[in-house]
Amino acid sequence: NSPFYGFPSQINTISRAITIIGTRELRDLVLATLVVRTFNGLDNELISMEQFWRHSVTCAVVARVLAGHLHESNTERFFVVGLLHDIGSLIIYRKIPELAREALLRSEHGDIALYQAERDVILITLTLAAS
Repeated sequence: NSPFYGFPSQINTISRAITIIGTRELRDLVLATLVVRTFNGLDNELISMEQFWRHSVTCAVVARVLAGHLHESNTERFFVVGLLHDIGSLIIYRKIPELAREALLRSEHGDIALYQAERDVILITLTLAAS
């Protein structure tokens, strides 16, 4: 019943909703919902989830629009890829928040890209752990 779909009347059953939006988009919506729930409650000092999802949805919409302009089939898969393109960062923030914090600080104060700081911090930690 989201205004996003622009359907003029109320959808009252699951089967009717699936008929309207299709099984692929339903799968994508379920996947997105699961991802949001999985990473809910991360430390706000590490990341603003509101900004993260705003950025991710923007990338998803742009990816779908570009795919449409390029006449790609199943443009919804591009939406999902855009939505989940930074999901690795959330995994780092969830599993190793202290290393994520160090990488963020290195990125902010060392004038390097975050992905480089994450790689450096994690590789150094793994190397030290293996020694």
